[in-house]
Amino acid sequence: MKILLTGTTGYIGQRLLLALLKSGHHVVCCVRDTQRFDVSKYGHSKIELVEVDFLKIIPYIKLQPSALTAYGEECTGTWLCLYMLLCSEG
Repeated sequence: MKILLTGTTGYIGQRLLLALLKSGHHVVCCVRDTQRFDVSKYGHSKIELVEVDFLKIIPYIKLQPSALTAYGEECTGTWLCLYMLLCSEG
């Protein structure tokens, strides 16, 4: 299966990535900065990186939920391990 994984750089996301790869899945990893994610650390060719900053697109997704599908059009499964702490000024 081809799996879309958000929160890849987080504690749970990294462990889930390893489990998915061990199970033979191809994983599309959503990361904020592709330069800061070391794919070679996993020694696997079944990783695809997608650079996306959810802090910038969350307001858009609330208005247009289908916006997220562009990141995983060919994926057959999704794991959302995204955790965000949003603070408002005021």
